[in-house]
Amino acid sequence: MPRAVGRGGLMHRICYMSRAALSGDVDLDGILTVSRVRNGSDGITGLLLADGTRFLQALEGEADAVRACYARIALDDRHCDVVTVADEPIEHRQFGSWSMDYRDPGLVSKGDYKAQMALNVAGVTDMWLRAMFIGFAVLSR
Repeated sequence: MPRAVGRGGLMHRICYMSRAALSGDVDLDGILTVSRVRNGSDGITGLLLADGTRFLQALEGEADAVRACYARIALDDRHCDVVTVADEPIEHRQFGSWSMDYRDPGLVSKGDYKAQMALNVAGVTDMWLRAMFIGFAVLSR
């Protein structure tokens, strides 16, 4: 049974994948800056991965806050083809702080990205969630 968190809500997680809608460079630093501020004030934690073309993100926190954040993301015109991978109550957070990993294909080898992702999710006890992020890193271009 999911445990209650602040303001009377239940813990919840939504994971999604999407594709960058704009050609050229996406301002990931700008996305991260705004996300950290807003998600911090909303009590949302998670992990966002980007490979230059696709995004994979897990959002965790109070159910209403996570759903509102995901609704904003789904309407964001910087990406398209948003697909919900998981939408579920959870007992506890898997990501203690907001994180983001990004691999620039010109700067980091695919093997290095895969190894770094394995380290980033080493503390994730939900094996399905860990496999999803490592799989994304393995399949990144």
